[in-house]
Amino acid sequence: HSPNFSRGFWALKVWVSLLAHGRTAYARRISHDAELARYLGARVEEHEEFELMTPVGLSITCFRFVPAGLSSSASRGGGPGRDEYLDELNNRLMTAIQLDGRVFCSNAVLDGRFCLRSCIVNYRTEAEDMDALLEVAQELGSKLDAELRPDAWR
Repeated sequence: HSPNFSRGFWALKVWVSLLAHGRTAYARRISHDAELARYLGARVEEHEEFELMTPVGLSITCFRFVPAGLSSSASRGGGPGRDEYLDELNNRLMTAIQLDGRVFCSNAVLDGRFCLRSCIVNYRTEAEDMDALLEVAQELGSKLDAELRPDAWR
């Protein structure tokens, strides 16, 4: 409620923005964001150190960092299995990315697996930002993997 004890007009900003820019401009921007998400998904699939976790829909891309040389049989010798290791690695990677400040992503848990989540909603986001997200994730992920990977898996 406002100071006058009346309800605020929460939709005013959206309504005025639609009046100023029009429905076509909004549709074009939303389409652009969805295209950027598909671009990121394609880049993830091209890069051997990333894994696309689900088909790209709307403006969301879910993926995870899978370091080079991590075999699918990495759980031999005790300790956590490969998937558990990747969950922990990507959880720490998300935090490292956020603390680094060059790019931003959040997380999702899909089928019990932790992954990085990019949701494009800022009108200033472009393909270079998607490329930067993968570059930073690969850089920081490789450093974390060097610190965390069990010796038995090297």
